[in-house]
Amino acid sequence: MTKNEDAVFMRVAEARIAQDPLNYYLMVRAYNSVHYWVNLASASYLLQNQAKLSRSASKFVTGLFLSFKAIILCFAIYGFYAAFKIKFISPIPSKYNELAGYFVLLGVVFVLMRTFLFAFYVNAVEFRYVTPAWPFVIFAAVFGMISIINQKRFFSST
Repeated sequence: MTKNEDAVFMRVAEARIAQDPLNYYLMVRAYNSVHYWVNLASASYLLQNQAKLSRSASKFVTGLFLSFKAIILCFAIYGFYAAFKIKFISPIPSKYNELAGYFVLLGVVFVLMRTFLFAFYVNAVEFRYVTPAWPFVIFAAVFGMISIINQKRFFSST
């Protein structure tokens, strides 16, 4: 692309941003944040193996992975909440809760920093950028599942 062509595209982009700045500065980045965590389109481990499947089977497997990812992320969000609650809202004196809570809170900071950096600041998202944060997310999901199981009201017959 030449400098003149690049300048034309830049003027079009600037006009679109001026026309709807909220969309560019907030909505696109919010979409990128969600897409950052549930993106399956560039997951090479899926694409290479699904190339051999029929179209309907490939869609089914993609939906299965998306559902699995969504469940893990829901448990991780609850795990982040449970760790925050244990450490700051209603502290329970326990060595397990203290160490696990600190680790989960460290993971929250790491995950939020990476999400903010790539999805909001850089505004460029690739699947590989999420990989270093997944161990924290999976630990938080396990912590969230354990927190749910340990609640008395979970098993009560109310």
